[in-house]
Amino acid sequence: MSLGSSPCRKKWNVRMLEFDYLAKDDHDRIVRVGGVDISCYSKKKLKELSLSTASAREARSYSEKELTPREDGTENKTASKRVGTLNVRSLSLGVTNSGANNPILYKKVGYLTLADGTLVALCVSRVPFLAVLGALVGAFAIVGAILGFMLFGGDSPIILPPDNPLPDIDDNIVPDESYEGEAGEVPEGGGLVSMVYMLEASYYLSSEEIVMYFKNPAYSSHDVVMEFYVVSGDAEYLLAKTGRVPAGYRVQEMTPVKDAPVLSKGKYTGLFRVSYYDPYTGVRAHVQADITDIEITVKP
Repeated sequence: MSLGSSPCRKKWNVRMLEFDYLAKDDHDRIVRVGGVDISCYSKKKLKELSLSTASAREARSYSEKELTPREDGTENKTASKRVGTLNVRSLSLGVTNSGANNPILYKKVGYLTLADGTLVALCVSRVPFLAVLGALVGAFAIVGAILGFMLFGGDSPIILPPDNPLPDIDDNIVPDESYEGEAGEVPEGGGLVSMVYMLEASYYLSSEEIVMYFKNPAYSSHDVVMEFYVVSGDAEYLLAKTGRVPAGYRVQEMTPVKDAPVLSKGKYTGLFRVSYYDPYTGVRAHVQADITDIEITVKP
């Protein structure tokens, strides 16, 4: 009675065949694998010798991952493909049946002669080459996309801004209804500008809030933008800037600009610099006004 084989038996525990490599004087090719030079036949040479490769087994190097048994006890199919081992100097090659290696991933580079006169096809991994090729293809694709955008991206219409873009309206403007009269008469090609302000301002360090007062009266023919400077000696440092303040609106609070000077608790001197813009054409008026001697009190 035959006992058969145990279902738990792992194929990688089956005793492998040992194949003997035989170097011949008429080998016409040397292939370097794993740092070892291996002499072998080329396919052209085999044709001259009338040797058939139809049923030749295949030999190649295996990685540690391919040879390591799985932790869950299941069969490692890659390792179990091997039928034997072929030692060539310091290199150990796994021998499999013909066609066991994927031709896309492994290339046949020569044929080894065995002591019994049979042949084994030597297979070398294409994976490093394919990885480099994939990286090059990806790089060329990116460069091609960039060049294509540079060459053909100009088909979309060119957008040109106006010569006199109006600044955005300030977020902190408040409508002023204290003036009930009519707008003054404006001569053709001219304008009527005015302003109402206070000569003091408070800067709160904890909240980064500047409390001040500036109004563009309703009878003004222009919108305004006001810059708030700190004056130290002969130097002026931009502390804050409003957006556009239309006629009939006021501003009572501002926030410091990104690169505002660092101030400490105490008093400083400042100035308001006021620029005027035509609300319809965006043209900046030739007139500009400086309101000096603003007292700035810096508080915690």
